[in-house]
Amino acid sequence: MPKDVCDEEKLRVMVSLRLTQAEHASLTALAHEHQTSQSQMLRRLIRTASGLPDVPDAQAIQTLKASGEELRRIGVNLNQAVRALHEGRAHFQKELSEGLLLVSRIVSGMQQTLKQSARLAQQSARQRLAREG
Repeated sequence: MPKDVCDEEKLRVMVSLRLTQAEHASLTALAHEHQTSQSQMLRRLIRTASGLPDVPDAQAIQTLKASGEELRRIGVNLNQAVRALHEGRAHFQKELSEGLLLVSRIVSGMQQTLKQSARLAQQSARQRLAREG
């Protein structure tokens, strides 16, 4: 099962609790649905209920890393284009201007998608918690 607690975040406090059979069945089902342990699921529910930011799972982290790498490559290319313009090695062209506008729209779209994904994940977790509560 993937570990979804950041390396910097140490788990130092142990809590013991008793559950009814129905509560345990719900916890087990939630953990299975999210492909995580019962402990991880409890931590997620606590973070959601208390307003703490959710710790992303392994797949979300991988997606964010890939998006970050793509944005880094775009930034490198933009930097090279601007440097060439400033050094006189390239001349301003309509195609370059259109390309920069397109890149700007793509980056803005990625930003909006990431924000929306985070909002939907938090909303889904809150709704699930309300149903289980």
